[in-house]
Amino acid sequence: MTAEEPGPGRYAPTPGAYDEIFDDAGLPRAGLAQLDAALAQGPDLVSIVGGGNDILRPSVDLTEVADRLEAAVVQARAAGADVLLATPTDPRDAGLLSALRTRQAVHTANVLTIAGRHGAYVLNQWGMAWLRDWRMWGVDRIHPSPEAHRRLALEAMALSLRLEPRSAG
Repeated sequence: MTAEEPGPGRYAPTPGAYDEIFDDAGLPRAGLAQLDAALAQGPDLVSIVGGGNDILRPSVDLTEVADRLEAAVVQARAAGADVLLATPTDPRDAGLLSALRTRQAVHTANVLTIAGRHGAYVLNQWGMAWLRDWRMWGVDRIHPSPEAHRRLALEAMALSLRLEPRSAG
């Protein structure tokens, strides 16, 4: 599925749009505007993955991040698109990053709650043991490697093929 394909099955990813929901000053990121462009394509499915970089900043309120993420999901669902969200990974074996485990868990709970409220699908990375293999991470140890991106894309595709569109409950 690609955005260029006409008709049913259109997919509009919003790459990079949600890495950070807030900038350093606590203001909404301009990248959130990418959702409007994605929705203008009339997709059946929009992927929204966000808040990962915000978790790194202790001063960022994760409830505010969840509120912004939920607003984006509401907007996409109101436009008639199904939504695919993703949880963060479990950093328990990630050295210094393991200190973020509580914030990662809170964000995971927020993502699952948002998905439940609005009938969104979830790529649950928290339980993917293969993501604890360091070869699945880029040199910054924060972003997935090309191989991990390939595997995550396959997981997302498998998820989308198993599920029928659903309405928010």
